Amino acid sequence: MTVNDAAVSGPRKAPHDAVARLAADGTAGLYLLQSGAPLAAPRTAAWFGKPSGMRYAELFALLDPIVSGAGAGLWMRQMVLGPTPEFCLRSDQPVTLPPPIAALQLELTPVWPAP
Repeated sequence: MTVNDAAVSGPRKAPHDAVARLAADGTAGLYLLQSGAPLAAPRTAAWFGKPSGMRYAELFALLDPIVSGAGAGLWMRQMVLGPTPEFCLRSDQPVTLPPPIAALQLELTPVWPAP
């Protein structure tokens, strides 16, 4: 049974549904590392969705040189609470994503563990 199925079935269904109702306008996601490295304290994040009409294999091939060259980690959404982008590219420096990828780029400030 996958994590997705396990989270919303059996004895977890009622607690899951109760928390989902309380979340209302909240947003969260569970992501799986798709390629690259899981950085402990990345400095930037680029959030984006797969361009319409593009196959996943095409997207991953397009991003592979960027992920490898930046020493970055490409994360893909597995589970979601509220609307979250499908992908997050986390790196130590800003990256330029090729068209037609439109990303929200954010500078990150690690807050844990404390320095």
